[in-house]
Amino acid sequence: MTYWDKRQQNQKKYIEQNLKDDKAFSAKLEKYYERTIAEINRDIKSELYSFAVRDGISYAEARKKVSKADTALYKKEAAEVVRHASELRKQGKHVSYADYSDEVNERMRLYNVTMRINRLEYLKSVIGMRLVELGADINLSLIHISEPT
Repeated sequence: MTYWDKRQQNQKKYIEQNLKDDKAFSAKLEKYYERTIAEINRDIKSELYSFAVRDGISYAEARKKVSKADTALYKKEAAEVVRHASELRKQGKHVSYADYSDEVNERMRLYNVTMRINRLEYLKSVIGMRLVELGADINLSLIHISEPT
């Protein structure tokens, strides 16, 4: 067997091993991704459940309320509530839920849970995007490694 035949055979073995390693690595990444997404989904369910219990509504109704919430509108209302609370604090008053109507408190809870859930949903999408980018980078690296020198 000539030097060039041996070299080509060794390079083929090297590429085959890299492909096996890449599949194992990809499977491990996917497992980590799925575990992370499952944890985020548990956090979302927990947020919804807490909101439902606090407001005395069903889980399904809580989910419906959150999905229909207009965060831009609630953001303005939240800014007004915060401004009002600051004014009360300047007067030396301890601010509590009792300083606001049940309706305002309910709307602020809805706004807060919606924002927390949206943050978690956004986090899931960023993780997915980063995983796709990582996979593309790995594939590109393997292409460069497997090219003959």
